[in-house]
Amino acid sequence: MNLYGMIKKFERKEIEIGIVYTPELVDEKFAGTGVGRKTLAQICEENNIDLNLAKKKLSENGISAKKGETTKEIASRYDKLPMDILKIILVEDYNPGSRR
Repeated sequence: MNLYGMIKKFERKEIEIGIVYTPELVDEKFAGTGVGRKTLAQICEENNIDLNLAKKKLSENGISAKKGETTKEIASRYDKLPMDILKIILVEDYNPGSRR
């Protein structure tokens, strides 16, 4: 039971329209997949995410993305990691804070 309690937080939570992501699930699913080399449009297309909704979520966190810019370029401009950009898009109410 103790072991199950420790790994339970990594279980996927399904809702009618898809997966409810946690920060840990985003790390598990996307680590090592080259998120930083991809543009926001590529990530959205590959994961069936509405690009305008992704931009809105970023904007709500004070982040703007220029066309053709990689998530690494976006993230570094705001002192974040590429995975933070992805978490802002995928995780409800995610706040990455500052890395400095």
